[in-house]
Amino acid sequence: TGSGGGSINSIPSGIACTSSSCQSSFTTGTSVSLTAIPNSISNFTSWSGACTSTSNTCSVTMNTDTSVAADFTSSPRAMIASTGYTSLADAYSSATNGVNIMLLTTDAVESLNLNRGIAISITGGCNASFSSCNEMTSIDSPLIISNGSLNVSGVEVTTGTNTYSISGTVTLASTGVQGIAVALS
Repeated sequence: TGSGGGSINSIPSGIACTSSSCQSSFTTGTSVSLTAIPNSISNFTSWSGACTSTSNTCSVTMNTDTSVAADFTSSPRAMIASTGYTSLADAYSSATNGVNIMLLTTDAVESLNLNRGIAISITGGCNASFSSCNEMTSIDSPLIISNGSLNVSGVEVTTGTNTYSISGTVTLASTGVQGIAVALS
């Protein structure tokens, strides 16, 4: 249930659900261990029904028909400190000078014009909990830097059929000149 997705598996085997409901039969008295695994853009929140834990594992003893649900929530696409945003553009519009915007490991189909004259960092490739940023985030539209400073890592920009990785720092003064900062890799 919830806005996210994931899977639930059981030991002993019999349950292997991916973002849908499923059922299985077990012998009366069997202890069934369930594990909730969020997909790459979701977080596991909690169990409901016969399990009420916030741990991603729960155990039920099968003495009667039993119902259990796992709640997965969608991760925000961008994060500044502990505040989540639905897009990079939303995060940038709320950013203050010197902040780091972390991006989820996913495709961001949006363009962004950095035009507010502030220095920001963008770190891409973050996992759903934003506790680790070791992958890449793809931005599938132009990233324009027209005024301000950008320090970026873990981001690639796709324009047409070409993909460019971005890293390092770019600073543009308020000159009215627009450009895109990409480095081939």
